[in-house]
Amino acid sequence: MKVALLVNHLALTGVNNVVLDLATQLVKYGHVCTVFHLKENAETMAFPCEVRVADVRMFQEYDVVHAHGLLPEIWVYRNRPRRCRAKCVTTLHCYCFQDLPDLYGPIKGYAMGLLYLWMKRPFDRVVCLSKDMMGYYGRFLQKRKLTYAYNTRSLMLDGSRSNSRDEKYQGKVVIGMNGVLIQRKGVDLMLQALSLLPDRFVLRLAGDGKERKRFEAMAESLGVADRVEFMGMVSQAWTLLPQYDILALPSRSEGFPLALLEAAVYRKKVVVSDLPIVKECFNNHVDVEMFFLGEGAEGLKDAILKAESNSLLETNIQQLFQDKYSPECFYHRYMEIYG
Repeated sequence: MKVALLVNHLALTGVNNVVLDLATQLVKYGHVCTVFHLKENAETMAFPCEVRVADVRMFQEYDVVHAHGLLPEIWVYRNRPRRCRAKCVTTLHCYCFQDLPDLYGPIKGYAMGLLYLWMKRPFDRVVCLSKDMMGYYGRFLQKRKLTYAYNTRSLMLDGSRSNSRDEKYQGKVVIGMNGVLIQRKGVDLMLQALSLLPDRFVLRLAGDGKERKRFEAMAESLGVADRVEFMGMVSQAWTLLPQYDILALPSRSEGFPLALLEAAVYRKKVVVSDLPIVKECFNNHVDVEMFFLGEGAEGLKDAILKAESNSLLETNIQQLFQDKYSPECFYHRYMEIYG
C-alpha cells in the first residue's frame, strides 16, 4: 500500500509525533510511505521515509492520502480532484469547540471551530482519537464517515540525556509535567496542589507557552517557587521520565494525551484528570490515579498522595499499553481504516 501523510510543517509537535509513529509502523510493515508538508521550517523531525513538499499528484499516485491538522485539510479541500484514486482520510486531534477557543480566544476560536468542521467534507473517513470523541463529532459530522483509532508511542531512547537524578532532587518526590504551559493543561491546578503537598514534593515543568510568566508569578505568590523548576522547551521531553516519580496530567481537555502513553512505556506512575478519554481507556486506582476536575487542587493533591503509595501503577499501566495501545495495535487499526 502507498500512503501519503500530509502535515502542515515538520517541526516537533504532538500531531507530528502521531504522524511519526504512523510512518514508523507503515515502513516497518513494508508499505510505501511519504510525508508531505505545506511549510518549510528550520528545525525538522526525522521521519523514517521520504519527505516532500505537498503535490497534487499524490491523489493519483497513492492509495491513501491522510491529512493531519486544519491547514492540511484545507489543502485537500482545495486540491482534491473529482476523480481521485486515493482514499482521503483525516485524523481529528482535538475537541474543536473546547480547544480552539482556548488557543485563539472565544470569538476567533468559535469561528475556527466552524471552519474545522466544514473542512471535513472532502474526506472519506474521519478518524477520532476515542469513542467519546466520535460521540462529540457525531453531532456535527456524518456518522457514516466517523471511526476511531487510539494513539500509540514508539520511542527511541536518547542516550545523550542522563537518567540519573540531579543531586538537588535526592530524597524528593519529583512530579513532572511535559507540555505547553497554557491554562487548558492545568498548570495552575498543579501549582495550587503543590502548595498543599508536603515539602518533599517538587515540580519540574518541561515546556513553554504564552502563559509561562503568569504561572511563574503564581508559583511566587503561592510560596512554592523554590520547589518548581521551569525548564523551558525540552526536545524529546519524554526522555526526562526516568527522573520523575510521578507524571501529572491535570488537563481540562485533551484528545489523547501522548504523555500518558509515554509514561506507560517508561512504567511511570500517572496522576490525571477525569477526562472522558482517560475514563474510557484507563482504570482508576489500577492503571492511573484520577482526580475529579470539579474537586480542583484539593482533589489533585489527594490523588498525588495516593499515587505515591500505590506500587502497582507502574506495572499495570505498562501491561495495559502492551495489550491495547502498542504500536502494533495502532498499525492494525489504521490498516482496517485504510482498507
